[in-house]
Amino acid sequence: MAKVDDVEVALIYADWRWMHGRTTDANRRYQSIWQEAPELLKVAEPLPWGLSDGVTMSGGADGRPTSLLSYTVSSLGKPRSIVSLDGDERAAQRIRKALRKVKFRPAFEQGFRVDSEQQQRYELVAPIP
Repeated sequence: MAKVDDVEVALIYADWRWMHGRTTDANRRYQSIWQEAPELLKVAEPLPWGLSDGVTMSGGADGRPTSLLSYTVSSLGKPRSIVSLDGDERAAQRIRKALRKVKFRPAFEQGFRVDSEQQQRYELVAPIP
């Protein structure tokens, strides 16, 4: 049990280092985590504070515009090739713009950062002007 807690704490710290531009140190920490718990790093994940821009959030709620987006998260944690698969185009455009600002934890395969294909429904939480 303590081992899982240690890995989770190490992952939070590595994410913090990644978010604050300490990518070499974060990458070393992610590789160490991958050796113990590779399932935690299979898919790129938005960092917790990355979706708090007040414009978008994962999911969908009644009455708020949503858009299903398909995109690639680069090995550097940046969303690229963002395409709206459905939804209101004005809302989708604002959601794509906000998503470009989100920093992701990169996905790992064989202990190395890789691009990761994503598909997620996002909700517009700020009204369209």
